[in-house]
Amino acid sequence: SVYKVYIKRSCNIMLLRQNSQILNAFELENGIRESLDYIQLNGVKCGYTSNAKEDFFADDLLRTYNYFQEVVEYNIGTMKELFVDLSVERDRIRLRLVVDRRVYDKEIMSAITDEQRMLRPTFSFQGGGVGI
Repeated sequence: SVYKVYIKRSCNIMLLRQNSQILNAFELENGIRESLDYIQLNGVKCGYTSNAKEDFFADDLLRTYNYFQEVVEYNIGTMKELFVDLSVERDRIRLRLVVDRRVYDKEIMSAITDEQRMLRPTFSFQGGGVGI
């Protein structure tokens, strides 16, 4: 189930990336949060903090989620506790995982210019058809 959620959330980021290279880091937060839900079902005590409110490049969000998954896969057989801290600021993503007192840190630096942010497509839903 942990692998399936990873595949689902990674594919979601890849699909969203087709429309915009810049995504809100909330997409990464959703993936980690859902993964932790399934990890807990396997008896692992989990904790999570996040401030994922910024926009970031989709590829960098995906790289960060891949790192999260690699750490989980490496430790899944023996893991008893997993605490995750996700910090997303204007120019960096920092992911800190503590697995049974072992610390794994990943930091990705990347700045989105205001011009790139302005070119980000906005989505609108056109009315019409049958309402539900």
